[in-house]
Amino acid sequence: MDVGSTIHKAVIIHNNRFLIVRRKEKEGDIFSSHWELPGGSVEVGEDPHTALKREVREETGLTGIKIIKQIHKYAFRHKEKTRTKFIHLCVLPGHLDSIHPEIIHSEEHDGARWVTLEEFEKMMKKEKVRENLYDRLKSGLVKHNEWLQQQKQTNKKK
Repeated sequence: MDVGSTIHKAVIIHNNRFLIVRRKEKEGDIFSSHWELPGGSVEVGEDPHTALKREVREETGLTGIKIIKQIHKYAFRHKEKTRTKFIHLCVLPGHLDSIHPEIIHSEEHDGARWVTLEEFEKMMKKEKVRENLYDRLKSGLVKHNEWLQQQKQTNKKK
């Protein structure tokens, strides 16, 4: 598999909001100043989940994300190559009590926002999120809230 042929992105949910990051303006970059999900390419010999966690850490400073499940997958063409993008539902177990964790921008990004589902849909229009990702995110919010309740119950028992 070619380096960069698979891309893994994180839908990080926290307090019923989704994290998106904005790419820095860069001449010649078709994604310049566009909002996207954190994540990136898998390096040679790297496990996809390890790659996703690394990319999220590099792009946001967030550590300890928990990948719940893959919620979307699609193929696209870029620079004469077919690539596959995987989108994963993720949570932040170490930040249960915080409003929203602080985001540290990478060299590639100059903005980050925690947005509602409706804001996400409007801001991500340039992102080629195919088919019914919106419905999958709604379902992801339900799964996130179920997971959160389980975590709170577990913490009460301790």
